Amino acid sequence: MYTKLAAYNEDIDRLLKKGFALSVDSNHLVFRDIPYLDNNGELNIGAIVSILNSIDQYKVGMVDHQIYFCGSHPHELSGEPIRNLGGGPVQLKLTSDDLIVQRSFSNKPPCGKFENWFDKIESYVTIISGPAMNKFDVYPYTFRVVAENSNSVFKFRDTLTSVKLVLI
Repeated sequence: MYTKLAAYNEDIDRLLKKGFALSVDSNHLVFRDIPYLDNNGELNIGAIVSILNSIDQYKVGMVDHQIYFCGSHPHELSGEPIRNLGGGPVQLKLTSDDLIVQRSFSNKPPCGKFENWFDKIESYVTIISGPAMNKFDVYPYTFRVVAENSNSVFKFRDTLTSVKLVLI
């Protein structure tokens, strides 16, 4: 499903090409492998979840600037909770057994709204993962394939094969 979305939504394609582990679950885009610091300064891995708004059969848009998060509240290097992440505890049922949404976050950009998925996710990743990336030299760009079919043998996206389209 996410590969079909990427084919018709340039901003989602950019996120996949950057290396995000992306999946679709219960009409939500899920970005996995998001590193963050807990209240003890330890490395944790969470997931960003955002509602999909269907525009047509293949095009999708964002509902708003908010996200859901699978994980505890992220913390700064100082041990303080990251500020300017409005929202709070929430429960959201997804079909994936390994995803437990624990909170929502709201952080509007200065212009008032995000123009596309790429800008929205990059902004939240910078805020949430920045301290963990700094402290542990980890990144959310794992290129991991989140299989929609759990029997898949593929674990990473093919980023080395070139594709040449011939139009007849």
